[in-house]
Amino acid sequence: WILMVISTATVLSLLGLSETFQTVKFRQGTRLMVAGEYLSAAEQFERTRPFFSRNLLVDQASTYHSLFEADGNSLWLEKASGALSVHLNNNPHDARAYGLLAQIERKRGDRDAAERALLKGLEVDPINHFSLYRALVELYRDQGKSDDLQHWAQKIKPLIEAYLGKLRVN
Repeated sequence: WILMVISTATVLSLLGLSETFQTVKFRQGTRLMVAGEYLSAAEQFERTRPFFSRNLLVDQASTYHSLFEADGNSLWLEKASGALSVHLNNNPHDARAYGLLAQIERKRGDRDAAERALLKGLEVDPINHFSLYRALVELYRDQGKSDDLQHWAQKIKPLIEAYLGKLRVN
């Protein structure tokens, strides 16, 4: 019995150390991403993935997106899309992740998927994501969809007015 308690305590202690190590790697990855060292950041995030799946997947996708911007390799877009798909399966109410997915899909050339991601993000959070409205309006403008453009431009107008009102108060 005593041996079992000691063994359990040892295992729990090791798990605690492992989690602390993973926290350090996650923070290192975040610092590297901010510093623009995307490849090194991606390596750090890969090491921490099993421990921090919620926010990490969005950070990974963002890092992969930045790597694509840096070198143009479409493999990074595939990895980013995959990370976001896993994240959104587990966190379907993350409008910010839908916005990033829309950016990635647009760069992959799939404007329909980009539109679906933006509309889903706006469905999830129609008030707090001005950037999703803006991206949708830009997408429709680029595609020449004037009816859709007018519809969403009207929806965004009250948000702009509210935002400007808050700026005046502050």
